[in-house]
This record gives sequence, C-alpha cells and structure tokens, in this order.
Amino acid sequence: GTEYRVVAAAQNSAAVVKADALIATQPAGGDVPGPDPGQDPETVKFSATNFYIEYAGTEYSAAHNYWVVLSDNGFTGSLKANSTYYFFDLYSSVGAYLEEGVLPNGTYTLDEGTRNANTIDPEVSYQIVTTADVTPVYGIYAEAVVVVSDNKIEATIIMEDGTRHEVTYEGSLSWGDDNGGGDTPEVPEFEATHVATKWMWSGSSSW
Repeated sequence: GTEYRVVAAAQNSAAVVKADALIATQPAGGDVPGPDPGQDPETVKFSATNFYIEYAGTEYSAAHNYWVVLSDNGFTGSLKANSTYYFFDLYSSVGAYLEEGVLPNGTYTLDEGTRNANTIDPEVSYQIVTTADVTPVYGIYAEAVVVVSDNKIEATIIMEDGTRHEVTYEGSLSWGDDNGGGDTPEVPEFEATHVATKWMWSGSSSW
C-alpha cells in the first residue's frame, strides 16, 4: 500500500529524455488499488484500419472459433514494427464455411476458459504494441466485450493496469486472401545459399 515515484531515462546522441510516474504497490490484503474516487480511468481510443481473421470451426469447442486481429499496420501471421494489435479469440454458435464466410454478429464477453458461445477466451486474447525492432509489449485484458454488427466491430477493454481501451473497426468482416483464412499466398522461389545440417529448439515462443 505504499506509493513510489518511478523514474526512467533514455539517452541517445541528441538528448536525454526522462519521465516519471507515481505507482502504488498492492495493499497488504492483496486487493489491487483502483482509481481515486471521482477519477475516471485513462481511456485509449483506437480506430483499427486492418482486419485479419482465421476460422477454426469446432476444433477447440462445441462453439465455432474465430480468431480476430485488429491493427493499424496489418497482420499476416507475423508482427510488424511500430504497430498496435488487439487479438480476440471469439466463440460463436454460428458456423461458416472453411473457405469463405463472415464473422458472425453478436456480443462476445471475456470468459475464462469456457469457450462457450458468445465468449472470448483470454488464453490468446491480448494487446501487443511493437517497438522499432519488433519487440512485443503485451497488454493483458482484465475485462473485454466485443460487439460485432454488419461491417463493424466495437470493443471495450479494461486492461490489468486499469486503463480503458475503446477499439473500433469498420469494413469487411469476411475472409479470403486479404484477411487470412483463405488460400496460402504464393511464395517466390529462391535459391539456397546454405544447407542446414542441425536444428535446435530454443523453447516455446508466441512469435
């Protein structure tokens, strides 16, 4: 229950930049301190310009599984530098064809591990912001509601740090070559310059 001032500084050839913030540790009882009375949590508004979707059918649940990525810089199975991504693992009672379809309308709510219809599985639902060298910085959802309507997604998220994120996307919610879930893009042919003789697994990694 103690408040600390945390200071960070970064230096390059041009200047030194310093920032500081007041951060309180958890009370002895373990409850996470909330915002001061009358103080609204910080709100982040994000308008996504790119939509990506994969459809897994009922492979993981009796409900139909749709994996959705909203971003400002596109997603093709890998992250890009200086980009923001919101990942949602959605489950619906409505199915689709594997080759083509549209993300079903409905309201989806974060629900730990049930994978029932109209829920969001938190296991692979989170925010990622990448740095210039594509280092991912994760934001963890404490609460999330995603509302899907015709050609529109509206998500309201409370992060574990207490910030509120309002995420919107307007555009096609179907899949195909442009949005994932369709045919695999052709890979240009190349001539190998080296032949590997050994491989080593370095451990699990998200990317």
